[in-house]
Amino acid sequence: MKKPLLLLSLTLSIALCGASALAQTPPTRFEQHKAKLLAHIQDRIAREQALLACVQAAQDHAALKACKRAEHAAH
Repeated sequence: MKKPLLLLSLTLSIALCGASALAQTPPTRFEQHKAKLLAHIQDRIAREQALLACVQAAQDHAALKACKRAEHAAH
């Protein structure tokens, strides 16, 4: 009677150890790629918002050209 209980508790401990090991794994290539892509998108959004603000504030054609030059310089 003690053997099945011991076997069950041993199996449960192994399963729990395996689950905790999975929770501590380093980021996968997918997660790294996703994070890099999200950072790139956030950067593009920030540049586009800066260009939008510049164009909205422009009062003449020369100011629009300056916005475009500033945007190219930011790349």
